[in-house]
Amino acid sequence: MKLSKKTIIIGISTLAVAGASLAYYLISKDNADVLGWMNSSWLYRKAITVENSGSDLINEEVLITVDTAALVSAGKIQNDCDDLRFTDSDESTALVYWVEGGCNTSATQVWVKIPTLTAGGKTIYMYYGNPSATNLEEAWTGEFMLLNSTSCPTGWTRKTEYDGKYVYGAATYGTSGGDATHNNGTPSCTTGGPSPANQYTDSDSGGATASPTHTHTGAMVSVDNITNAPPYLDMVYCVNPDLNIDSGMVTLFTSTPSGWTRFSALDSRFARGASSYGGTGGATTHTHTTTGGYTTGASGTRTDSPGGGVGAGNHTHTTANGSTGAGNSLPPYLDMVYAAKDTAGSATSGLISMTTDTPPMGWSRYTVLDGLFPRGAATQGGTGGATTHTHSVTIVTNSGPSGPVSTGSRAISAAPINHTHSCSTTTASASNVPAYIETLFYQRKDTQVTSLGTEEVGNVAPNAPTSLQTNGQINPVSMNDPLPEFSAIFSDPDALDTGNYYQIQVNTASNFAGTSMWDSTKTAFSPVITNGARSSNIEYAGSTLQQATIYYWRIKFWDNKPDANESDWSATAQFTTNALPTQPTILYCQGAENPTKVTSATPTFSAIFNDPDTADTGNSYHIQVNTTSDFTGTSMWDSTKTTISAITNGTRSGNITYAGSTLNEGETYYWKIRFWDNNDAEGAWSSTNQFIMQGIPDTPSSLQTNLMINPPALTYVPPYFSAIYSDPNGDNASAYQINVNTNSSFTGTVLWDSGKTSTTIVSGQRSPGYLYNGTAMVNSHNTYYWRIRFWDSDDSVSNWSANAQFTDTYSSFKLEGLGLNGLKLD
Repeated sequence: MKLSKKTIIIGISTLAVAGASLAYYLISKDNADVLGWMNSSWLYRKAITVENSGSDLINEEVLITVDTAALVSAGKIQNDCDDLRFTDSDESTALVYWVEGGCNTSATQVWVKIPTLTAGGKTIYMYYGNPSATNLEEAWTGEFMLLNSTSCPTGWTRKTEYDGKYVYGAATYGTSGGDATHNNGTPSCTTGGPSPANQYTDSDSGGATASPTHTHTGAMVSVDNITNAPPYLDMVYCVNPDLNIDSGMVTLFTSTPSGWTRFSALDSRFARGASSYGGTGGATTHTHTTTGGYTTGASGTRTDSPGGGVGAGNHTHTTANGSTGAGNSLPPYLDMVYAAKDTAGSATSGLISMTTDTPPMGWSRYTVLDGLFPRGAATQGGTGGATTHTHSVTIVTNSGPSGPVSTGSRAISAAPINHTHSCSTTTASASNVPAYIETLFYQRKDTQVTSLGTEEVGNVAPNAPTSLQTNGQINPVSMNDPLPEFSAIFSDPDALDTGNYYQIQVNTASNFAGTSMWDSTKTAFSPVITNGARSSNIEYAGSTLQQATIYYWRIKFWDNKPDANESDWSATAQFTTNALPTQPTILYCQGAENPTKVTSATPTFSAIFNDPDTADTGNSYHIQVNTTSDFTGTSMWDSTKTTISAITNGTRSGNITYAGSTLNEGETYYWKIRFWDNNDAEGAWSSTNQFIMQGIPDTPSSLQTNLMINPPALTYVPPYFSAIYSDPNGDNASAYQINVNTNSSFTGTVLWDSGKTSTTIVSGQRSPGYLYNGTAMVNSHNTYYWRIRFWDSDDSVSNWSANAQFTDTYSSFKLEGLGLNGLKLD
């Protein structure tokens, strides 16, 4: 293996210059590039020498012990060892591995599978030091299960499923079976003859008696239930996916290894699960009580022969209570050596552990215990027990019958009264198997000798880029450049490395989960970046940037090494595109909003400049003035885009003087304005405002005579006149003038001219009735014409109204002081 190592070359030369010597040191540093390095994301590795004194081994699993606690403390490996990796001797082929006892220990146990371990051994490699790596070890969802004589240690959990149960070796885990109790049924048998056997009779009357050798069928008892319990010791069952064994924990061996003490408390006993240690019970043999009370079959009778005395007639018996003979309590077992750990530490070669699943590597299933219960012993290998057992039992009847029940005619002999019977038999078979859980047993393999080499350091990844700038600024705002340029400082722990590639991402969200505006992907720099220097500007090349938007960006670099180590992403920077000015507000014409009487022929305009970018100023304006509010009428003035002295954001502009067509008196005009900011961004139009030029009152309208329009007759004499007064500027009327004439052109006879007469009328209201005060009306049936005009408060007079008219005909009249007694008018 060829290494290009970090070196310090010290060259010492002695030069004679003017009779003096000069010593100098040349110090140079190169990157720690190790040829064949698996992946530059891993900073460290160690060579592992694996011995093999025999022939080639295929798929050999070897155990490597690593002080990961020291590596974690030094910040060189993740706390959970997720960044551990192993390669074969070619430095690239990944090897399957499994961390047996968890990480961050002084002797972490790691099993590694080598496809071919050649004769004479080989070198493999362990890599670590990648904070972002994820776990790739072999999956293991099972648990190791050990026994304890106290509560389960930290990191271990009590396996409550085993409370009151035993372990039973099997090829699969978890099936429950066995029985907590058992009985052997209801044995029965046919009795022997009575005891005592004979009774002689002396009766001459004759009769039937039971034979002195009679028997009974169906002598039966029931066998009581008792607990299935071989000799046991209560132990606490503890589980943990990581096999870090605390002192005092107990497991199985074929012989007691160094560092362990035989746990003799389990000698000749089975380990039963419990919540606490120490309970004992059970026995190697047991008996049952039997319960009688069952009635036998009848005895039968025979005809007596001559004799004397009294004999038993036809009868039955009930069976008596009793007990069985001893039966075997031991299930099928294999004697195993139980031992307790002297000091906390890792597993030992040859250790046999109960498990809930198959360990990925380093363990072989201990099939010797399949179908057997482990029993503690001083030496391994003894077997015995059985799955079932029987008992011998003697069934005895109660005494009977109790009195003479028959007489005979000279009987020779008969069964006596108050006798018993008995018989012996074997019970039905019953289970010896106590309540159990099928459990896997695995034995730890031996391993080839392995040894770790010294730590090597690979090419260090560049640091995350720093000092990010957009258009030469840090997080700029109000940016109006559609193609901004980005740069950052490249730095690398390897002093001579250069930055040769970059990747930039621009996004609408700070977590980069929004819309991707640009992803440059990995792109080469030209020129490359010197270590510690700022990169050249990188021009944006993504989707069109929108106004008034915050965009987020980040960058990472790759160095110049063959494996091109990749830095982490930089911190997130941002830039804000220029926001358009919003609508101008509070529009003033001649210093007021919507003024109703503008006297200047060149009024001034102003408005407040508003921009979301607080630092922006208003630099140009555009005003339009029109005769209609929708700006489709006559354009009086269009200033177009015109520069203005800078307007501070949120303040009013200077006055802008009207420079359009002549404004007519009394006319209403509509105007709007918009601004451009200092970045030349065009804002929205304001809402529409208006102003009214000063003018004469409007022409009077809705003329009425005696409250009627052009009446054909007069309802009141003299008549009175009124009209609607209005003024474009909202001024009140101050005077009126009425002309009444015989001619509609007012060139005939003047009947009345009121002259300018004071009055007060609110704009938009009807005037009071003005009483005619001219030539008297005489019911002439003539039509007369009249008109009116008003003066406003500025003493400006309106135009004459349109002509109105009335007819001098009385629709009714009033006579005062005339008596009509007896006068008839047709």
